[in-house]
Amino acid sequence: MLFYEKDSAQNGEPLGDTEDDTQFLSEVSPGKAEKVPEGYRVKPYDPTHPNASYGGYIQSCLREIAGGLDVSYNSLSSDLTSVSFSSIRSGSLEERDGWRNEQRQLIEQLCEPVFETWLEMFLMSGLSFLPLSKYEKFNSPAWMPRSFQWVDPRADADANIALIHQKLKTPQSVIAEQGGDPEDILAAFEKWDMLLAKHKQVINNPSKKVEPKKEEITKDENGKDENKNVI
Repeated sequence: MLFYEKDSAQNGEPLGDTEDDTQFLSEVSPGKAEKVPEGYRVKPYDPTHPNASYGGYIQSCLREIAGGLDVSYNSLSSDLTSVSFSSIRSGSLEERDGWRNEQRQLIEQLCEPVFETWLEMFLMSGLSFLPLSKYEKFNSPAWMPRSFQWVDPRADADANIALIHQKLKTPQSVIAEQGGDPEDILAAFEKWDMLLAKHKQVINNPSKKVEPKKEEITKDENGKDENKNVI
């Protein structure tokens, strides 16, 4: 878009026999050049409104989207400017609660119905040696959805230890929150104990320690004491 502005250097009416002689462009196309009427100059229209407020507009849109998706703005936009540890920790905890709710809904509405149907068909197919009468016993899977890393590992670990000591939380629940399986962890400790027993001699017989250097006091030619290190 462009405009025609009357040149201030020109006095009076535009040159020409009549006013109809002054022609203005109504359409322009790339690469096309036209002659400007005498007495006028072209004033291009170059708006800068989107450039000036683009950042704020995008930030506002991302905040609205994050609120609709129940996620934090910082996680959605990867924008960590003007945030503190407490604010980003609070946002992360609220977001993870939302994800855990989504995980529970997925397990209850999809995983459990599919598993129950599959287990019943498997026990009735004759391919399993397990009896159908123990369907209720076998229908007790342990679902372990994706876990999340702690925001403040030391503080959260101390809090879990205190809750376990007060009998308000179990070690199994703490392990499950981290995405682990208590039986796998205990099996790993048993394997570690077997390795310790296998290499007991290496552990109980460490390498020989190096004796520290001893100092021997001697005297120089002038009769003054000087220390010489002797290995």
